[in-house]
Amino acid sequence: MNSNRYIIFLILFIILLPGETALAAGERYRVEVLVLMHLDHAEQGEELRIIRDYSPALDFLVPAVEEPELPEGCEPVPEEISDSVIEPVDPLSDPEAIAEEEVEEIDPNAVLPVEEMGPEMQDAWRRLRLSGPFRPLQYLSWEQGSEEPFPSLRVHDDVVVQVDDPWADLREPEDELIAVYGDTASSDPDDVDPDCTLPAGDPLPEPTLYYALDGTVSLVRTRFLHLNLDLQLRQELQSFESGNPSEPSHPLIPGTAPSDETAPGSIPDQPSMFLVHGLEQSRQVRSRRMEYFDGPVISVLAWITPIPVADAEER
Repeated sequence: MNSNRYIIFLILFIILLPGETALAAGERYRVEVLVLMHLDHAEQGEELRIIRDYSPALDFLVPAVEEPELPEGCEPVPEEISDSVIEPVDPLSDPEAIAEEEVEEIDPNAVLPVEEMGPEMQDAWRRLRLSGPFRPLQYLSWEQGSEEPFPSLRVHDDVVVQVDDPWADLREPEDELIAVYGDTASSDPDDVDPDCTLPAGDPLPEPTLYYALDGTVSLVRTRFLHLNLDLQLRQELQSFESGNPSEPSHPLIPGTAPSDETAPGSIPDQPSMFLVHGLEQSRQVRSRRMEYFDGPVISVLAWITPIPVADAEER
């Protein structure tokens, strides 16, 4: 009888236990994620021929494509202007345009990148850099809303370990150039200054890039906040050309040295085997508290800051 009373009391205690129940409707969150590595680990990892593709996730870490600069002494080739000119709509005279503009400005569920690192993460990054057994690998921050759909953000470094390009044979060679600048209005290719040329445009889909550190992170809100992590640290073991195991070449893994194939921004030979260290965790988190997701090789620090929608609009 006493045991039954204890069980009932324990159930009531858990149900009535105060938690993060004061999640305001329409609240936004700033999420900061820091991926770190344990340098003194002894994990063997898992050998895989096929590694996961995280490219469908929203990627704020892809470097922006720079527009080609105008060569000195060249003038832009004038574009053809259509005979039919569409007059711009004055939003002051169009109530519907005003309403659409207001809806876009106050979207409470927009996903926005944040470049500035918060003070808590700045301190954590500095401490990890100065520590012996750890090394910070990557940092990502963004703002999101508290309603579905919840975004999945891609976290990766800049070391490309594999490229999947089904349209490689259809792409134009890099030496094929298109004249976009010139000092003449002539349409004759022979009249185009060869120094005023740029690579031809590529209408084909971009190739899929697989990074050494790659994965996704997402913040989901139900009654409580949950952070979902799916990360991999990949290391090339074998290439198709040689057919023989090669020395590990990831610049962040102890005992290895970077090679030309794995240098940031370069495209390596296609490997046939990878050594993979993963981190897959999902659990409840709280705001304004440093959350730690532990793994044998890679771990994650997370800091979540609630932002009232009114404050987000003022910024």
